[in-house]
Amino acid sequence: MPEGHVAKKLRVDRGQDGTEGGFLRGVQVYLQRNTIPNAASRSNIWARRIASAGGRLAQDVASATHILIGDKHEGLRELRLPKGRHVVTAQWLEQCLSLQERLPERDYAADLDELAQQAERQWSLGERAGPLRKYEEWLGHWKPEYDAITRETELVLQAEFSEHHEAQVGNEAIVKGLVDMRKYWDALEGDFRVEVSSEDGEDEKKGRTHSVNHGSLSFARAASVMRACAFKVQPNTDPAALKLPFIGPARAQQICDLATSGTTPELEEHRADEQVYSSRQKSGQREPYEGAVGSATRRLFKKLPGVGARTAKLWWDLGLRTFQDVEEAAKPGGMLAQGGAHPLTVPQAFSLRHRGDLLEDLPEKDVQEMRAVVLDILSSIAGEGWTMDICGGAARGLPSHDADFVVSHPTKKTGGVVSDLLAELVARGKLFPKEEAMCQTSASRMPDHVESMRKEVAAHDRASFFKLHNLAGDRHDHIFGNFRTADGRVRRIDIIIAPAEECAFCVLGWTGSRQYLRFLRQHAVDLGMALNSHRLMRKEQGKAVLVPDEAPPLDRDGKPVYPPGWAGTRPVRHECDIFELCGIPYKPPHLRNAP
Repeated sequence: MPEGHVAKKLRVDRGQDGTEGGFLRGVQVYLQRNTIPNAASRSNIWARRIASAGGRLAQDVASATHILIGDKHEGLRELRLPKGRHVVTAQWLEQCLSLQERLPERDYAADLDELAQQAERQWSLGERAGPLRKYEEWLGHWKPEYDAITRETELVLQAEFSEHHEAQVGNEAIVKGLVDMRKYWDALEGDFRVEVSSEDGEDEKKGRTHSVNHGSLSFARAASVMRACAFKVQPNTDPAALKLPFIGPARAQQICDLATSGTTPELEEHRADEQVYSSRQKSGQREPYEGAVGSATRRLFKKLPGVGARTAKLWWDLGLRTFQDVEEAAKPGGMLAQGGAHPLTVPQAFSLRHRGDLLEDLPEKDVQEMRAVVLDILSSIAGEGWTMDICGGAARGLPSHDADFVVSHPTKKTGGVVSDLLAELVARGKLFPKEEAMCQTSASRMPDHVESMRKEVAAHDRASFFKLHNLAGDRHDHIFGNFRTADGRVRRIDIIIAPAEECAFCVLGWTGSRQYLRFLRQHAVDLGMALNSHRLMRKEQGKAVLVPDEAPPLDRDGKPVYPPGWAGTRPVRHECDIFELCGIPYKPPHLRNAP
């Protein structure tokens, strides 16, 4: 969907392979191969992805609806193309496939004369700049090897995402505005929208489909790009002059508005709990987004553990505006009381009572107390030698409302540990049981998870857009609960238990940030691999293989190549190993704060 647009309930179309899509139905793309680097390998990948979206590659110009111009622009002046076709840059196709929607061709129209002139100027200067050299000012530096990068995702992963850098450059107000809009859209719809397509409504679960919240995702990308930006966007900047990866016209306009006035019309509507409208259309009108009202209040409610976007909307619709209103409605005889129309769940009632503790930042002493207690219990029930990594925002140097820990052991099996750990935490009075508070556990899902992943990878050419962005879909044993500290405070704790061979992947996945993981996993997919919090995999001769255990990783040209020093004998032990296998420079956690 175009930037700034949030979908209403739509019927989900499906492509040739039955996956969600159909957004390129009727589109026939002709590749102008002499303009496309690595045309053979890229055309094979594009052919499969276009087909899964309902379109196809055209074999000749005559049958094409779209003519794709790549990044090699020499000789374009002599190129003669028939009229009546969309002549677009490769970025149009990449963005359509990435966002799973057909974007306006006018925003990616290829001006052949201008591109030819640029190529001639480069040749006259003795340069052979890469296709993404236009983002050099954004990145703040350039290395010769960057000229071989053809995808924006890989280039973005060369950047550093830190609040310190953002403050030094002076783009804090822009980033804050974009982050706020991301959080508002997340409060309105959550990470994923659930759409019901069954006509009779009798089997709601069967008729449910999930789709990514593109509003939230689009603002997360924009905020991340601006956090890494090496130059300050000045007031009254022309949006058309901005050269930023992943940023189209609508986001560019909002960035310039934020640089000039510190706000946008949409942001002010969110903050005031008013109906939110789209960016101004060609007609000059702004269209209302369906259900986009009460953003600030719903965002407040959603901060409470156990309250999701649907519950936040319900409370808003019931006329509740503060936590005090919710408490009143939960009293006997109220709408949210037991026996009422919409009774609070046990986790919601607990979180409401303890919100003072749960919504404040965790002090370091509480994090260390949690760690010491868990390690002591592990030693008593399963022997010595357990490791416990602090993950999440705390690992990235940010304040956090909860503590995330990844537990592992270099030699012992981890199966069965979670049940004994849970029982002892409750017995010692350190963890509230599920009868009193949120206490979610998962156990025994691990034994067959690798084979399940193999089947998924072998059955598809690439991860679905939904699974790619569903960062919570791992199968590790875990405990998500509420910890009682020595001084009686209530703190959120997440304990994830990973076997030694998956620990580095798990630590990377639980350290984040969420948007940084999206960039990293998209990059793995672009290389022809699949990365999650368990393993790195790819296909070889129709079968799924583990990387690096069973096969080398793929480079950007699709060639299987081990990095120096690997050759199939070196296990993945650290996060930096995963970066190396994906062909990108390692960034420590504090430089992964893509908001």
